[in-house]
Amino acid sequence: MANLIRIQDLSRQQAVSTDRQLLFILLAHVPVVGLLVPLGYDTHGFALVSSSLIGALAVMGY
Repeated sequence: MANLIRIQDLSRQQAVSTDRQLLFILLAHVPVVGLLVPLGYDTHGFALVSSSLIGALAVMGY
C-alpha cells in the first residue's frame, strides 16, 4: 500500500513538473507571435491582444 501511494505521489510530481515546463514554453511564444510574426503585415494590435489572451488563459488554467 505504501508503494502505491509513493508511486502516485511521484507520478503527480512529474505531472506538475511537466505542466510547468509546458506553461513556460507556451508563454515564451507570446512575444514571438505578438511581435515578430506580424512584422510587415500591420497586424501588431490583433496579434498582441490575441497572444496575450491565450497566455492569460494558460496561466489561469495552470
